[in-house]
Amino acid sequence: MTGPKAAAMAAAAQRSSPDAPLAPRLDIRSTPVVIRWVGNGPEAIGASLSSTSATLDIDFDPSCKAACFRFRVALSQRGSNKIVPVYLLVNSQQIKSVAGSAPRPVGIDDAAPDDAVQNLIFSLERPPLFIMPSSGLHPKDKTQSALLASARSAARTRELFVDVRSNLLSQDQLTALCNTAYQDLGASSRLANLASFYGGRGGKVIELTGLFEGLAESPPSYGDIGAPPPLSSASHGATESSSKKRRLESPVDRSWDISHIESICKKICAQQYDELRAELSLSQARIIDSLEQRLDARISTLSKDCQGKLTTLEARVQNVEDEIRKLDDACNSGLTRLEEEIQKVNEDIGWRVDVEVDEHVTGMKIELEDYVKSELKNTEDTLKEKLEEASFSLVFKE
Repeated sequence: MTGPKAAAMAAAAQRSSPDAPLAPRLDIRSTPVVIRWVGNGPEAIGASLSSTSATLDIDFDPSCKAACFRFRVALSQRGSNKIVPVYLLVNSQQIKSVAGSAPRPVGIDDAAPDDAVQNLIFSLERPPLFIMPSSGLHPKDKTQSALLASARSAARTRELFVDVRSNLLSQDQLTALCNTAYQDLGASSRLANLASFYGGRGGKVIELTGLFEGLAESPPSYGDIGAPPPLSSASHGATESSSKKRRLESPVDRSWDISHIESICKKICAQQYDELRAELSLSQARIIDSLEQRLDARISTLSKDCQGKLTTLEARVQNVEDEIRKLDDACNSGLTRLEEEIQKVNEDIGWRVDVEVDEHVTGMKIELEDYVKSELKNTEDTLKEKLEEASFSLVFKE
């Protein structure tokens, strides 16, 4: 364990740098994994990465300040071929640190000889959330029951060692996972929304405190339980006689039983209180999600309405602009025609004035000539008459 611890310390040292760039988003779904942890002894889910019993979903989005890791363990159900999974949910607030070890070669079924696995080490503030269907689980056989028990054991630990294929994460992605301060991030709505589990039927969070470990697990099938050994008549008689003798003895001190019952009741109340808090938090999350969805829907509707009205207004403005442009063109055309008509009228008036002036002047000249001729004629006639009537006298002077 020296290598993983050293990697964790190195990752913690890198996270302390304030100038670390913003990591890109990482979205990985249903990648096979091997989950290992230390419980009562070394335990694991999955023998190799070719196993489909355990998969991992990763939603890591530092830009939205959200991260979530979801482990899925598939279980075969009794009486059908249906596969119903259980989930181990690790939100960002549960993560103390994530460290990665160097890739190491490993023998993987149906894999190339040079394939390798990489180990991710999750150090948690709180154990993962164990999520199961509300209708309960009915494992098919002892193997599936053991797998369920292993998943529940993993949900009580605070350190998980997860083997993934070495080509799953690039070096930059691995560095981003290891250098992130998860306490500053929130839960991912894509993976942590319990209402979306099990085809929209929702999941149930089970708090595993270790006291009532077998409550959520269904009993084994009758085929897995052998017949009890028969009781001999002698042992039966001895049991009856010993019980009768105990009834005749003095009363037993019940103080230990009462204190034990009180501790059990306290643990039951604490468990119910934790379950109530979990249900309240889930209800709050569902209400917030519902309100956000309704708000988003309302905003989307208002946006569509505003967009439609804006489009209509733009069309009307465009129509007004077209009408104004047409009127402007018509006015320009009318003004052009008016100017042409004025020009024609001016030309016609000038021509008419010239013609009338010429005619008037010509008429006046003709009248004047006629008058002059008439006057001259009269004068000539008068002179002739005067000359005819005149008498001449000649006086000669010496």
